[in-house]
Amino acid sequence: MTFYEGLLLMTWMGTLLNLVAVAFLLRAARGAPDAGGARAWAWYAAGGAALGVSALARANVLVFVPVVLAWILWVVKSRRRVAQAIAFTAAVVAALLPATIHNYIASRDFVPVTSNAGLNFYIGNGEHAIGLFIPLAEIDFVHDPTSRSYIERLLGRDMSPSEVSDYWIDRSLEFIRKHPGHELSLLARKFAMFFNGFEIPQIEAYSLERDRYPALKLLFVSFWWICA
Repeated sequence: MTFYEGLLLMTWMGTLLNLVAVAFLLRAARGAPDAGGARAWAWYAAGGAALGVSALARANVLVFVPVVLAWILWVVKSRRRVAQAIAFTAAVVAALLPATIHNYIASRDFVPVTSNAGLNFYIGNGEHAIGLFIPLAEIDFVHDPTSRSYIERLLGRDMSPSEVSDYWIDRSLEFIRKHPGHELSLLARKFAMFFNGFEIPQIEAYSLERDRYPALKLLFVSFWWICA
C-alpha cells in the first residue's frame, strides 16, 4: 500500500474508502450512541456512500452490498433494521448516480459504473485465459480500450456499451460450458497465484521498483505473510 499510494493509483483510494465504509458500518451497529435506534441510519448511510464512491475506483466492490444488507437484516437485528438497510442502499445508489447519469448522456445506455465487466470476464475466463491479465491480440487496446470498435466490425452493426459487455460474457460462458474442467483448473491456478509470495504486476511492477528504491526494502512483510 505504501508503494501504490506513492504512485497515486486508484488502489489506495478504493482501499481507504472500503475501510472507511466498514468503520461506519461497525459504528452504526455497535459503537455509536443509540446504535440500535433512529440515529444509526445516518451511519449506515455514510457507510453506503463511502462504498458507492469506492465502486467508482473498483466497481466489483459492489458485490459486498448484498453481504452488508444481509448483515444488517439478520445479524445486527435492530428494531429499525429495514429502514437502516434502505438508508444504506439509497446512499450507495446516490453515490453512483452522477456516474450513471454521465454514462447515459454519453452513450444513451444504462451503465451504472462501467461496461468493462464482460471484457474483463473474458480475459480471465475465455479460451485464451491463463490466470493473468494479457491483452487480446485482435484488439487494439490503445485506440479501442473497450473493444467496441472491434465488436462492431465483427458483427457489422452498431453496439451499445452494455451489448459489447454481454457479447464477451456470452462468449466466455459458452467456452466454460464446453470446457468445465479447464475452468476449474484455471480457478485453482488463480487461487494459488493470489496467495503466492510474489506481487504479480499489471500496471507497475513492485519487484522492479523495490530494487530501484531502497526505502521499499524496509517493507519486508509481504501480503502472503499477513494473509497466512
